[in-house]
Amino acid sequence: MALYVANHSSIKSVDHLGEVLKQLGKGSQLEKVRLHRTKASKLILNVVAPEMLIELIKDIGDQDYSVILDESTDVSTVKYMAYCVRYFSNTCNQFVTDFLGFDEVSSATADNLYKNFREFFSKVGLNLDKLVGIGTDGASNMCGVKHSLFTLIKKDYPKVQLMKCSCHSLSLCASKASDELPASVDFLLRETRNWFSKSPLRQTTYRTMYEKIKDGKKPPKLVQLSDTRWLAWTNAVTVVLKQWDSLKAFFTKLESSPANKDITARNLGQMYRDESNILYLLFLDTVLKEVTDLNIAFQKANADITKLYTDLRILLLSVARRIFKPIYLKSIPSKTASTAMIHQADIAAVQRAISKANCDFDNSLLPLDSVDFGYKFSMYLTKSTISSENLQTVKVRSRSFMLKLCEELVKRFPDNISVLTNIRYFIPKLCMDQTSNVSVECLPWDLAAQDADRDAIERQWRNLRTMRISEICDNVDENISTIDFWIAVNKIENANDSKQFKDLAAFALRALSLPTSNADVERVFSVMAVIKTKCRNRMLIDMLVSLMRIRIHMRVFKLCCKNYMPTDDMVKRFTSQMYVVSGLIG
Repeated sequence: MALYVANHSSIKSVDHLGEVLKQLGKGSQLEKVRLHRTKASKLILNVVAPEMLIELIKDIGDQDYSVILDESTDVSTVKYMAYCVRYFSNTCNQFVTDFLGFDEVSSATADNLYKNFREFFSKVGLNLDKLVGIGTDGASNMCGVKHSLFTLIKKDYPKVQLMKCSCHSLSLCASKASDELPASVDFLLRETRNWFSKSPLRQTTYRTMYEKIKDGKKPPKLVQLSDTRWLAWTNAVTVVLKQWDSLKAFFTKLESSPANKDITARNLGQMYRDESNILYLLFLDTVLKEVTDLNIAFQKANADITKLYTDLRILLLSVARRIFKPIYLKSIPSKTASTAMIHQADIAAVQRAISKANCDFDNSLLPLDSVDFGYKFSMYLTKSTISSENLQTVKVRSRSFMLKLCEELVKRFPDNISVLTNIRYFIPKLCMDQTSNVSVECLPWDLAAQDADRDAIERQWRNLRTMRISEICDNVDENISTIDFWIAVNKIENANDSKQFKDLAAFALRALSLPTSNADVERVFSVMAVIKTKCRNRMLIDMLVSLMRIRIHMRVFKLCCKNYMPTDDMVKRFTSQMYVVSGLIG
């Protein structure tokens, strides 16, 4: 019952729930229930939550792990540092990302954050020597080059990798590029939705007109723009384009009506009749979809890190080739260059092309008529009546958007891109290709543990490449995911009943434990916002962490309060001592 309350309702409700069960359960064991909010609180705080944390630490054990961390402020203006851990669970035979806890932050300086970081991990009992990487956003106090939390961690633990959140980076890239577009585009998308949101009558009037035009179909719901996540524009642009003709007809009619005194509706009517605006949206619909798709890929719970940074390079080159002359994008690495060196050469080529953009001599930009603005853009121009001056302006500003997007992408590429690129050699098809000569030197050795046995890893790598994927993973085709492949390799035993690829699999799983984004810790903050609301703003940190730990742990391990079986250690804690002794590590 306490677990149910922690997952689904406020603790105060248990006062009535316990009494209802006693009334309904007369003549059964339910008649003996004695549970009110005091006991429920202590069960959550000092029995269930502490044991779930202990279970998590035991499950991590000696495994390598990564930490995802971020700062946030709750409804009562208390600032927290949240910690999530990503590791390979031998118990579940899969990668797990779970909530470790909160740390209240009084001063967010690098030194103070590092001091709190060390103290927190000492309390929970995790060995920092096993830390592979930290995932964080781009804040200077977290990952600045000169003095930050990461530089202080790196000083004591040199093997730790920094994983800046690519979701934040992609959103910032698109946001910076948007400054090259006219403010009218933002106004059109934002105010169209706002104008309808304030009046059910307006919505009904428009829906009636739309259903007449579209034979009874209902109009798609307009999307609200986000001030903090610029990539929310993608859906907003798509939805407006789907009903552009209907919205244009609706606002044009309002604009021409003498009875209409609404200045916003009149402005929107003029904007929908301006063909420049639909050209901007058709252009954005193409470009933003590529950025958003990659952003979503980085956010996935078990995103494939072996492919993501290659996809990031592809996005950069894809946009660059739409605006730069091909000769400026040629990278000429040596024939013996590794994939990481080739990728770095591609990025360097784009950087050189950017430096020569808009030069009076040796200009790297394509002429406007040769720039690829997208198929929809080109098709619309075949029937458009837009003036040549306005079309010139649209093309110049759209090209500037792509140029700025390239600049920001290059600026925000990870500093350790060569290490991250070499993780791709753990892809099953690549490492098991019998015809290729993939050297063991290609592996991301910077990610190997400090005490890794390199000779054993090299020997096991050569032995593994003598096998076929079908021998390693029974009844699985060759499209098996990288994570599933190395989980299967980790289980293979030799004639002595010991793990045949123990060192190599540990190396691969260590590399694959790196986080790809801050999405998991952002989800933690979403859970916090649901638990600590304006009505519950006096909740203390211990109770907040306990409720969050239970909810997130249950979701991560796919447990349900309907059939959850308390562990023996939980039962042992269920004594009168739970009222006086706090077992929570905050």
